Amino acid sequence: MEKRVAEQEVIDQETFEQEGYEDQLEFEGLSDFLDYVEVGIRDFVRTMLQEYAKDEFMRYIGA
Repeated sequence: MEKRVAEQEVIDQETFEQEGYEDQLEFEGLSDFLDYVEVGIRDFVRTMLQEYAKDEFMRYIGA
């Protein structure tokens, strides 16, 4: 099973690289770039906190 998960991860990474999303981004200035980075970091932190809270709640209720 671990091999299948690892293979899926590789497939997902290849798909992302093929899309070339990062190559299409153009910023007018440094402040635009920093705003983009800030939004990405905030989204990442929000997602991590939500997952942590969900995991802790599930442990609390014994699920």
